[in-house]
Amino acid sequence: QWLFDADPEGKMNLAIFLDARAIAGDASLLANASEHALNLATGSLSYMARMASAIQQFSEPASGWWGRITKLQSSEPDTFDLKKIGTFPIVHGARALALEHRLETLGTAERLQALANLQALPAPLVRDLIETLHLLMALKLRNNLRQRSLGQPANNLVQLSSLGTLDRDMLKDALSIIKQFKQHVRLHYRLEA
Repeated sequence: QWLFDADPEGKMNLAIFLDARAIAGDASLLANASEHALNLATGSLSYMARMASAIQQFSEPASGWWGRITKLQSSEPDTFDLKKIGTFPIVHGARALALEHRLETLGTAERLQALANLQALPAPLVRDLIETLHLLMALKLRNNLRQRSLGQPANNLVQLSSLGTLDRDMLKDALSIIKQFKQHVRLHYRLEA
């Protein structure tokens, strides 16, 4: 079902499964199943394109906080999901490209660097993506610590009003880099066709 069903959740489940590593039991069982699934998935560029298309499932809002990211013009507590607009497109786009090239690396930064080494991604874009990923991870950590100090549950929702000018400027640049990467993935897999 993960391979051939039309449900987009199946593609995500397969991608997550292919990232799995055995920690107990007979590791060859997982290795054999992963190899079989990988052979089926990477044998079809159209399948890889459907898998990669998940980067488009969370898009930037056309208005609202997005348009006001560099200066707050509202007292409303605008929130955005840092994972959906930030880390997910980087992590999943790198995962799809790494699967296509059959890379064994698991970490996103390591995958991006390996893709640059193969010249599957431009080195300057990889550098910017890794910096963006680290920025988003730091922003998430600071946000989660702020939420915990306020007695709130930690989650991926960030209030734009909680960010200072420097954070908003860096976030704006980070989102621009993510947009470039998403465009690269869209062109590579011909997702607009």
